[in-house]
Amino acid sequence: MDISVIIVNYNTKELTKNCLKSVFEKTQEVDFGVYVVDNNSHDGSCEMIEQEFPQVKLIKNKENKGFGAANNIAIKESKVKYVFLLNSDTILLNNAVKIFFDFMEKSENQKISCCGGNLYDKNRIYGTSYGKFPTIGSIFFKRFYLDKFFKNYYKKKFGNAPTESINEVDSVSGADMFLRKSVLDETGLFDEDFFLYYEDTELNYRMYKKGYKSFIIPDVQILHLSGASNTISSNLIKTVRKSELMFFEKCYGKKQKFLVKLIHIFENLPRFLVKLMHIFKNCAGLNKKKLNVNVLHLISSLEVGGAEKLLIDLLKNTDLTSSVNFVVVVMNDRINETLKKEILNTNYNVYFINRKQGHKNPKYIFQLLNIIKKHNINIIHSHNYGSKSWSILCKLLNPQIKLIFTVHSMGIFKKLSKLNLFLHKNFIDMNIAISKAVLENCRTYNINKVIQIYDGIKLQDFSGKEKFKKDSNVLNIINVSRINHAIKGQDVLIKALKTCKDRGLNFKCNLVGGIYDYGQDSFEYLKKLLKELNLEDEISFLGNRNDIPELLSQSDLFILTSRHEGLGLVILEAMTAGVPVIASNIDGPAELITHCKSGLLFESENHIDLADKILDLYNNKEKMNQLAQNAYEYIQEFDISVMCEKYCELYRGCK
Repeated sequence: MDISVIIVNYNTKELTKNCLKSVFEKTQEVDFGVYVVDNNSHDGSCEMIEQEFPQVKLIKNKENKGFGAANNIAIKESKVKYVFLLNSDTILLNNAVKIFFDFMEKSENQKISCCGGNLYDKNRIYGTSYGKFPTIGSIFFKRFYLDKFFKNYYKKKFGNAPTESINEVDSVSGADMFLRKSVLDETGLFDEDFFLYYEDTELNYRMYKKGYKSFIIPDVQILHLSGASNTISSNLIKTVRKSELMFFEKCYGKKQKFLVKLIHIFENLPRFLVKLMHIFKNCAGLNKKKLNVNVLHLISSLEVGGAEKLLIDLLKNTDLTSSVNFVVVVMNDRINETLKKEILNTNYNVYFINRKQGHKNPKYIFQLLNIIKKHNINIIHSHNYGSKSWSILCKLLNPQIKLIFTVHSMGIFKKLSKLNLFLHKNFIDMNIAISKAVLENCRTYNINKVIQIYDGIKLQDFSGKEKFKKDSNVLNIINVSRINHAIKGQDVLIKALKTCKDRGLNFKCNLVGGIYDYGQDSFEYLKKLLKELNLEDEISFLGNRNDIPELLSQSDLFILTSRHEGLGLVILEAMTAGVPVIASNIDGPAELITHCKSGLLFESENHIDLADKILDLYNNKEKMNQLAQNAYEYIQEFDISVMCEKYCELYRGCK
């Protein structure tokens, strides 16, 4: 074997699947093998690889080791001439492996250690494929935004532009590095001191210092579906700075590191001066009416779910010029990496306590109290039951703190013991009910300190998407909810679709939603049900996805079969995307949908009634279009900006 293709995967099941497909479909006329190093995913990635790609050598890590360390494991195992490191979010557009191999095999190219291709985003727009080694000048320009004022100079001096011919470059992007294994044996693998950022640049620099060269081969064309973010949050800046300093010290020495540290110090000077001005204004009494309210958002974990999505949307869309400041604390170690990046990119202070679920060590309360003191917190807003308990402990030790709790679903208070209900009534200063149905449920349990604020969505994220051209004879159905049929009712949908199939309907259905430890039994049950009903070709589990707007644009019909639902934001998302909706006639969905006007409601638990309504819409395209149009006009009041303003009014009133 001449080549090992190495892909690192962490909860990117569908992306990795598409990447592997492209590798096996496009790679020809070379002797190669494929490694996938999984960093302890819990989205079914390993099962998918074992079932669909048995020829892949799968390495299962017990923890997320990061990019460099994970690649190192497979590189050490590989007894080949070349290793091709490929991001899981890439798709080969041509026979890249063969092109790289032929180039590196030429006798005149034996001093070339690494090569890469041109990377493009999903719209075929050129992305970052290579870079120049960072210098004090490039860091200075970037940190003080001089690249925005002297664009042409920066691009010429420090930039990276698409190349139409084979060119020598300083550093190839870590998304697609075709490396000579003998050089790695000589220079060493990735430096595992780097947790994030600069590990690929440092490896390129080490090889360069040994006299080796790196090249871009423009004939190689690769889609890079995610790519690096153009914005960096305050927390990510710390990680970037740490890696940057480490790179400069390891590669250029301590003097260069010191100069970069000075840049890090002085880059915050403008922000410091602005803060100083605000302090003086407050001291002078010029800003008495708009004194800042400091709110700590407390949430148990950061997995894909309604509470987590609501929090991130609130952080992203609250006006930064308002008098409300946010700090976020995630208590547990259950973290979705995509959501982590999103929340860090909001430019608020975010703390990850990394508590093991169920641990009751008192150190966690002291950590919370230190954060409260550091940021002068006035209000703790908890978003689920576990985080609410920690907020009550904080109030016991700091009685001036106001507590707000969002009630996301029906039946929360029914589960509480008399003691917990007593604590809730006496310590929570204000409850937010996400719907009228939830509001009435609160009052049933004499929770009188409650206000109703609808959840919102960013309408522009879902509207205006180009509709995907589909086979008109196939009805494309989508359901978005976590895999837990006891609550979300996916079994009802599957049984209804079996009835539809028996009546001659040709359809495809995507079930989108996370599979967590508590829902694993549900997932196994639903898979077994699909097999029993012979629906495995028609119904697919997509796992957690971050491209819901795109998936909706590819769908003809959205169906929500929940047995319990406080509101149902996904209904609003589907309506905004122009997709007609069918939902169970329970409290939350029934509040959003006017039957036969903005959607259809079926009798909860009744799969025959659901099947009848699916077939009714399929046979009446005009009715489908009219429902979608009526729904789109209705949802304008649910824009995220409305929700954010109401939340800020509440915070200011509670202080």
